Amino acid sequence: RISMAAPQVATARLSGAMPRGVDLNLDKFNLSEAVEMGTWAGSIEAPKGAENLTMDDKVFWPSLKQGSSSVLNEEDRSLFVEVFHPQMSDRRDEGNRFVPPPTSLTYLHRLRTLVKEEADVMQKRREHFFSTKFVMDAAGPLFPSSWSPSIELKSQASPSSMRLVAVTASNIESASFQDALNSSIPVFDKRTEDGSRFMVYRFGSLEARVIQELDGERVIGAVFAMTGLAQAGSVGSSGIHPRALSKADKLVKATVYVEAAPSGTLRSSYYVVFATEAGHTIVTEQLADGTISWVEDFTDLDARNAFAKMIRSTGCPGTVGDLQKLCDAQQIRLAGKLGTSASQRKRYAKTVFHQATGDI
Repeated sequence: RISMAAPQVATARLSGAMPRGVDLNLDKFNLSEAVEMGTWAGSIEAPKGAENLTMDDKVFWPSLKQGSSSVLNEEDRSLFVEVFHPQMSDRRDEGNRFVPPPTSLTYLHRLRTLVKEEADVMQKRREHFFSTKFVMDAAGPLFPSSWSPSIELKSQASPSSMRLVAVTASNIESASFQDALNSSIPVFDKRTEDGSRFMVYRFGSLEARVIQELDGERVIGAVFAMTGLAQAGSVGSSGIHPRALSKADKLVKATVYVEAAPSGTLRSSYYVVFATEAGHTIVTEQLADGTISWVEDFTDLDARNAFAKMIRSTGCPGTVGDLQKLCDAQQIRLAGKLGTSASQRKRYAKTVFHQATGDI
């Protein structure tokens, strides 16, 4: 990405573009003191005494390493690290034939401008990749053209038929999620010019977006729960516009879930999801303080279910009013008790499920 240039003799940094006259004082002119070819020159701010240091491959390349004793200041070191990126530059292969780049102010300014433009593109790539707008089969102009197939294939689940729901950071950091990610193979694994890997993992209804820079650590940028777009009147679709449920609304399905919990003897918690005939949902569970939770049309239910394990599911007769009476009776039974154990909360979920469905 840079051109070869002849070595220059070390000179002081020029400030501004002020014209300078020519020094015609030849009293100190001495041909017997030849300047060694290949010394570092230009506007790079090197430590005192480095102007006589021969800047060859044995000095230049080690100076680019983080934390090394460098003859370059940090700003210039960072610049050349990007310019001579090992994935995009083969200059290291030149060995002792390597000649450092020109160090004029104009040239370095151009380099910094180009490197900044590349960094801006990379940032836009990351933002797009971690958003719901990214499509694996149509990455778009921000990414290499090789990422998009020349022949369009019809997918079983097109973007128009799927909805992505962002998963909260606490769920992403859980040990169970990390274990699932480590044991999975990405369904999408592409590299950019600088060697960065863009990966998409899928397990169950979850989709994780991951980036790994060259020789870097894997970074999880976003996790989504994949759900079908809600259809009016469809059973269990939580995406339709919520409304106040009527006691006369009919229940059609009940499902018990268990999810990981950060504390407690069982390290798990149970909850029950009821679906109505009109497509609405009700989530009920017993909280740690003993109270009974009742949530209608929970916005992030799909994401929560994606991290949980379904224990049992069956049809459910009765109405919303019948379920309310059942939960109220459980609340009265538990009134006055301060806190509950994990096993008691598990018992509540199973009791509500069995009494509501009649499934013993």
